[in-house]
Amino acid sequence: MSRHILFVYLIVTAFVLFSGCIEEYYPDDEVLKTGTLVVQAHLNNKASEQTLVISRSSTLIYPEFDPLYGCFVEVVNMEGDSREFIESAPGNYVFNHDDQFFRINEEYRLIFVTPGGRQYESEFEKIHPVAEIESIYYQLESHPTYEQDVNEEGVQFYMDFEIEKESGRYLRWQVTETYEIHNHESEAWIFDVDRRLKLLPDSSSWRNCWITLGIPEIFTLDLGHVEGEIYKKMPLNYVNTETRRLNI
Repeated sequence: MSRHILFVYLIVTAFVLFSGCIEEYYPDDEVLKTGTLVVQAHLNNKASEQTLVISRSSTLIYPEFDPLYGCFVEVVNMEGDSREFIESAPGNYVFNHDDQFFRINEEYRLIFVTPGGRQYESEFEKIHPVAEIESIYYQLESHPTYEQDVNEEGVQFYMDFEIEKESGRYLRWQVTETYEIHNHESEAWIFDVDRRLKLLPDSSSWRNCWITLGIPEIFTLDLGHVEGEIYKKMPLNYVNTETRRLNI
């Protein structure tokens, strides 16, 4: 069985990243490598279902999810205790954490074995404490578009948070959004399960509902040259007025 070193960084609610400049480019075909092993995980100390995804890279032109199924996956702490992640869907491996195994300031290593018998393992990495959020707010702003001299109106969300050096230098946030929908208070009819047309009941449970979605954008920050106790106005997602999310 061959062994390969894989680096995985674990934190509570922020990821550790390497900083860099991002610019759009189209590499030559010989530079692109499909089938590269990809491991995606966000492991934390909360009592919840922890998920780890193992897949292969695909092309830039026709991207698709290429899961690597049938792996043996486990996370090991410095004392040698381990927890196995069970495959719940192709390429998705889960572990129901009871808040006893993953702990802040303790170190862990990821080990997994592919169906072909190759073993990969990470270095030991520490789970850092999370930077506490002080406030989240929004401002009405005008942002440029892809069209020259054309701007769009919308809402830009911001965040203020406490600077905690123990949280690491490079931070990443995952954001979810929840919208409350108010339906018009007018007569409505439904075709019920008994195959009869019925008047929609006049109840708030029918008039109001909520939609929660994950934001696909990546929000990162380098704290290497930041001083002070509070970081102000960290930009999060922007929602323009063209979407119904602002008028539902």
